[in-house]
Amino acid sequence: EVNNGSTQSATFTNTGTVTANLLAETGSSIAVADYNGSITVNNSGTISGNAQLATATFNNNAGGVWNVRGSNSFGSGANAINNAGTINVAGVSSFSAAGSLAFNNSGTVNVRPNSGANIRGAVTGSGTFSIGDRSQLELASSVAAGQVSFAGGNGLLTVDTPSTFNAAITGFAVGDIINLLGIAVSGTSINGSTLTITEVGGPTVTTQCPGALKGSRVAASEPTLVPPSARTPDRSP
Repeated sequence: EVNNGSTQSATFTNTGTVTANLLAETGSSIAVADYNGSITVNNSGTISGNAQLATATFNNNAGGVWNVRGSNSFGSGANAINNAGTINVAGVSSFSAAGSLAFNNSGTVNVRPNSGANIRGAVTGSGTFSIGDRSQLELASSVAAGQVSFAGGNGLLTVDTPSTFNAAITGFAVGDIINLLGIAVSGTSINGSTLTITEVGGPTVTTQCPGALKGSRVAASEPTLVPPSARTPDRSP
């Protein structure tokens, strides 16, 4: 915890293990905190716990592991999460900032079974977001590239700004749902693995769903894509 009366910046570099012992008990269990000035976190080890930071750059380096469960909040400046390692998300978790948040993912973000993750920042990078069984991922801003993978069945992907979603989607199967918010649909088409959704008076949303679209359907009244014979998943524990 960095808690001083100045506005000087701090750097925290971890190659070992930092553990919030109550992480499995409460979503407010903090592993790294900074309450004044800016901070850069360089993690090449394992951090188990949430981050509550002032303006920050959180580098989860290759080989680094960050286990979260709950709210991860950043300050009012320009913040960044640069993930080249693995972020494991459990429970109901979020990544947000009072200012801007850039989520640069070249590694893997695993949304564990029976969990939910809300990414409230622009996503870039070629990495993967993996949605576990009976779990959900909400992407609240633009997604420049990368891949979203349904890993366990009965998953939910919510895209808040479909016109700026450019990731590929894999593993889409019976029980999974893709929910596109805030758009009215005038037409849809499926060509091979390419899903195209035309908005009323707006742009066309195109994404890739390799190997998943044969026989799928899109409900125009509610822009939700479900595979054939799908049912609404029971996401109770």
